Amino acid sequence: MTIATFIFDPLCGWCYGASPVLERMREDGFGIDLLPTGLPDEARPIDAEFAELIWSTDRLVAQHTGQPFTRAYRTLLNGGSAHLDAWPATLAVIAVARTRPDRQSAWLQALQIARFVNGRDTGDLRTVETVLREIGLHNAADLVGSANPVLVAAAGAAVRRGRALLAEHGIDGGPAVLLTGHEGSRLLSAKVLIARSEAQRARPAPAAPGTARGHSRRFAEEFALA
Repeated sequence: MTIATFIFDPLCGWCYGASPVLERMREDGFGIDLLPTGLPDEARPIDAEFAELIWSTDRLVAQHTGQPFTRAYRTLLNGGSAHLDAWPATLAVIAVARTRPDRQSAWLQALQIARFVNGRDTGDLRTVETVLREIGLHNAADLVGSANPVLVAAAGAAVRRGRALLAEHGIDGGPAVLLTGHEGSRLLSAKVLIARSEAQRARPAPAAPGTARGHSRRFAEEFALA
């Protein structure tokens, strides 16, 4: 099985824009791992000027990928109380990977919908914990809520690994996907992922049962040619 490791910032609009490609990979039989890159010392308040910068970038993401950014999300940005703090969601990503690795894709989707569609502040620890419980990831929520020191250390190590992988391939930041299989590994940059997301919008999803292996092979071949 080829493993697709998604290197991303949990609050990044471009990472949200690339996530349909990751979901397509999961449907086509790829294993999915999440590798977040957000640190607590990078948190900053979202003032009016910063909110407008974020929103203008997210509009570009929407134009390229079709991913929705709602009025509720813009209200969150303009509310004056939110912080751009990826660390709570980073802790949650690692907690899910340790307790329910089979639910990583479901958690990524729930996290992104909570923020970009429902306008919930996923830079807030209690909000992240609540979203975990809403989708039944109670053990992960307990770890996040307790500030478990082993979890904190593991999250820091994961961030360092993700950043090292990006630097190794000369990439400034996420999103990126590291494909690892029998034939070695290859890192796909944000440019490749967004281009695939755009192409995917115009292509009907395969629905025939029993064809996942063939679709996975063709999808892998598409990336090999990118």
